[in-house]
Amino acid sequence: MKQKSEAEAVAEAARHSTGNRQEVEGSKYAGCLSCCAKFDTKEIANWRDEWNSPEKQNRVKRWTAICPRCGKPTVIGSSTGLLDDQAYLLILNHFLTKQPTKRR
Repeated sequence: MKQKSEAEAVAEAARHSTGNRQEVEGSKYAGCLSCCAKFDTKEIANWRDEWNSPEKQNRVKRWTAICPRCGKPTVIGSSTGLLDDQAYLLILNHFLTKQPTKRR
């Protein structure tokens, strides 16, 4: 299996962390990219509604899961297959939070 680049991994995580209600509700457990917590999907009580189109007539609501631990909308479900790797959340968290190095 081909390894993903950092940018590909972050893009894939972003796709699965927004408008993800069906994916999360169809999962056994979920994980948060921000706080790296894993939890049962039944613990998710809050959802953020998002719109996928700027034009009013084409708008469709997409619900995004809010992490019950840290309150951020960065949850992905186990049904994506991404959480099968134990280190996935930690690696993605590192990619998302690392600061660009300053050049001298």
